[in-house]
Amino acid sequence: MNPEYTIDINVLVSFFRKGGVYNKEILTSLWNKINEYIESGKIISHSEVLKEIRKGYKQAGKKDDLYLWASARKNFFLNYHPDEIDVVKQIGCINPNFLIQRKEDYNADPWLIAQAKVHSLTIITDEGPGDTRIPGICKNFNVNCVNIIGFLEREKIIL
Repeated sequence: MNPEYTIDINVLVSFFRKGGVYNKEILTSLWNKINEYIESGKIISHSEVLKEIRKGYKQAGKKDDLYLWASARKNFFLNYHPDEIDVVKQIGCINPNFLIQRKEDYNADPWLIAQAKVHSLTIITDEGPGDTRIPGICKNFNVNCVNIIGFLEREKIIL
């Protein structure tokens, strides 16, 4: 199946962390549906997201469930497409702070937007609005962006 969505790290973290909004142990049917889309290839993510997952959990000194899950699904995290670099450069020209915000070494957000732009995907993220947030940057690049509720509505999924 061709991918239709790319998913942000904040949504994955929310499924795997205890206390996360979408804790997969509590919202099992939601996680099963998301995972079904991931396994079918309808939802992908970027290799930069995998780097963020690995870095975050190596710094914590432990490999948690998200780290183990992600490491077993390397094909889910697509490598760079050559056209993505142009999109990231354009993002940097419009909003250079977006490229360096909140991250020490990794910032997958611009790569996620570039992946969505190049492959005509919709981003699934839980980031709120704002000029330096994924949804705000997506508007500048005509990239669709939804949260989990928006994803469920688009796919007409009833849990």
